[in-house]
Amino acid sequence: NRLNHFWFDELDNYMNERSIVIASLRNTIEGAWAEWELQQLPSSAVQELQKLSPAQVKHELDARYERDKDPPPSETGQYIAADMQLEGYRQLLAVGSLDGLTEASRQSRVCAGAANQ
Repeated sequence: NRLNHFWFDELDNYMNERSIVIASLRNTIEGAWAEWELQQLPSSAVQELQKLSPAQVKHELDARYERDKDPPPSETGQYIAADMQLEGYRQLLAVGSLDGLTEASRQSRVCAGAANQ
């Protein structure tokens, strides 16, 4: 099982992930977290949120989703798409590939330990 690569304990320990006790514990923790998050907002923002109907909240969330789903290209993205020459694009790919290899190497050491251990 590929999950054994990431977990050091038996996978059977996770058979009860859908238990009522764990769900109740999660809800308790998330409830406290939600209260803390609410306290971080200015009171005026909380009052504005409380004025919205569920339909307005859904509308605002849908609008935010649409904006986030397909954001306009950044200035850098426009440059890469329209103005960057082939050699510059090759360099960009080389840097990205090296960065990916470095990260993969680091992850393998974290997951499996260094080769000399």
